Amino acid sequence: MPPGRPRRLPDEVRPPFSWIGGALCLDFVNTVSWRAPGVLENERFRGAADLADWGVVARLHDEATALNEQTVALAHELRHGLHELLLHTARQELPSDDDVEWLNAWIRRCSDHVRVVPSTRSASWTWVADRAVPAFDPGLALLGLVTLSAVDLLRSSDRSLLRVCANDRCGWLFVDRSRKHNRRWCEMRECGGRAKARRYQSRRRAAPGESMTPPE
Repeated sequence: MPPGRPRRLPDEVRPPFSWIGGALCLDFVNTVSWRAPGVLENERFRGAADLADWGVVARLHDEATALNEQTVALAHELRHGLHELLLHTARQELPSDDDVEWLNAWIRRCSDHVRVVPSTRSASWTWVADRAVPAFDPGLALLGLVTLSAVDLLRSSDRSLLRVCANDRCGWLFVDRSRKHNRRWCEMRECGGRAKARRYQSRRRAAPGESMTPPE
């Protein structure tokens, strides 16, 4: 099922999670539609259970972990800050000193709850929650893994492939790994398909006397 963008769903309906970003931090940022500054639509993190469910699907923990509403507020704060920082990166703009300090503050906040280990699936290393530490906080561990994913992305060559969806009512971010690096849409079946339909309708209105074949 495609995400509910750009059509807004009722507040009581949680749109499905989507995994098109190409990095954990981008899929985290893409849990809301960034229609305009201060205008968010299709919220996926409405409560602690939603955030815990996302963590399960993202394979950050094996089963739904009890989180609290304070963690949800922190998740909203982290998501907003990462969106701003990564959006500037996608536009090839240098981050401000405040943005850099904000990210470093999040690293410090979460660092006690995560650790790095060799990956069992490849020769690389990966970040995991460190449940052995005293006063382990599963919420800060989850947000820490997201934060460190953003750090990894910003330090990698994929940084130059970071894009923002061409639909200005969407605002989703993704790593463009297409062969020609010319991907414009978060998802062709959603934002790309709607843009294609709008172009067809516009051409049809401009030439009402002509017979046109609808786009496939």
